[in-house]
Amino acid sequence: VPTNELAKAFGVSDRRILQLVEAGIIETVPGSGRSKVFDLENVVPQYAAFLTSGVPLKDWAPDK
Repeated sequence: VPTNELAKAFGVSDRRILQLVEAGIIETVPGSGRSKVFDLENVVPQYAAFLTSGVPLKDWAPDK
């Protein structure tokens, strides 16, 4: 799904979705380029893990 549809599904702004990508919380479909595309099967659990972690976005450091 595109960024705007994911933002609607999550109840956040398009900008917040991009911040989540930049922070490494959710991943785009490889090769989606500038117009981000997301696979719901992957991003829903990623976002749920972030929400349940209780860690503020500014302090988030993805597991590497």
